[in-house]
Amino acid sequence: EFQTRTSISNQPALTCFISCALGIVIARLIDARKLSEVVVAILLIVLFGLISFILRSKYKILSRLIGILSLASFGFLLLVSEEYLFENSLINRTAAIYSEEAVIYGNVLSTPELSSSAISFFLSTDSLIVDSLVIHSKEKIAVSISGREKVDDAFLPKIGQRVQLYGELEHLEDSKNPYEYSYDMKLKESELVR
Repeated sequence: EFQTRTSISNQPALTCFISCALGIVIARLIDARKLSEVVVAILLIVLFGLISFILRSKYKILSRLIGILSLASFGFLLLVSEEYLFENSLINRTAAIYSEEAVIYGNVLSTPELSSSAISFFLSTDSLIVDSLVIHSKEKIAVSISGREKVDDAFLPKIGQRVQLYGELEHLEDSKNPYEYSYDMKLKESELVR
C-alpha cells in the first residue's frame, strides 16, 4: 500500500490562489479603497518578496510562509486598486456632484436587454457633457432607458454602434451600514462596470 502525502506547499497554483483570495477577503472585510492602502500593499509585496528570496536557502519553511504573505498582499492590492480606481473615476465623481441632465457619447458594448419597463445595455464612454462641462473619459457604464413603450425595436442600438445619449447621471453608492448590501455595488461587481 503506497500513500503519498500532499501539502499545500507542494501545490504552488493552489497556494497562489488561496493566498490571493485571503488578501482579497481581508481587503473586503476592512473595506479598503484608499490610495494609502494601495501604496502599503505594494510595499508589502516588495518587502515580503525580498525577504522570502533572501531566506530561501537557509530557512525554507519561513521563506515559503513569507512568500505566501507576499501573495496575500498581492490579492489585497488587486481589490484595493480596483476599488480606488472606481471611486476616483471621472464619471463616478461627476455623477456624485452633478445630478443634472448630461449628454453621453460612446460605443455600445452589449446587446440591449429588454424588459417590460426598460431597456438596458453597457456603453464604453469617450466623453460626456454636464452643465457645459466637457469630460473625456474611457469608462464602461451601465445604461438604463425607462419607458420601453416609447422605443421602437428598430431604433435599438447595436453592438459597436456609436451613440449619443441624453439622460441623468446616477452615482453608484456603497451600502450605508455594515450589514446592508448595496444593489449598486452588486451591479458593479457582477457586470464589471468601470
